[in-house]
Order: sequence, then structure tokens, then C-alpha cells
Amino acid sequence: MPDATSPRVTTNDIDALVSGATPQFSQQLLERLQVLIAPLATDDPVRAYGETQLHVLERIALGTTRGTRAQGVPGEGDQGWETIPSHPRGGIAPGHVDGGH
Repeated sequence: MPDATSPRVTTNDIDALVSGATPQFSQQLLERLQVLIAPLATDDPVRAYGETQLHVLERIALGTTRGTRAQGVPGEGDQGWETIPSHPRGGIAPGHVDGGH
């Protein structure tokens, strides 16, 4: 139980923690949220909200970081895949003028 000198945890605190969650960092945020709401009473509405947000973070953690392919862009194995120009790791092909970028 938090002592009288501890600031009261609010749903805004939880939102601030969870709002920037990405699949890469959701596990760390999940652990921080667990620590944040642990001292709250089991019937505290802020704790209930935090527990709901724990489930959100769990779903984000199981998500993917791969984007979907844009319409019309061939994927590996599709006709045309071999014709997409490739650049070596680290930037543009040697001798290619990049226009100052």
C-alpha cells in the first residue's frame, strides 16, 4: 500500500506509460506497469484500468514489427520481384549520384 507521501497513481499516468508502446518495448512497459499498480488495492478502479492496459501490452508484445506490403509492390516469389533494384547495405550503389542526400 502506498504511503501518504507517495503520489497517487492515476489513469493519466498509466496512459502516459502505455501510449507509446511498440512491440519491441511492450514487455518492458508491461513490467513497469505491473510495478506501478502493484501497491493499489484490488478494488481500486485505477488498478482495474491498469490491468486492462496490461492485456493491451500483452497483445502488442505478440504483434509483429513487419509492415504489410503496399498494393502493387511485388513480394518475394511474385512475378517482377527480381526486377526491383537493390542497393548494397549502407546506402546507394557506388557511382550513383544521390542528389546530395
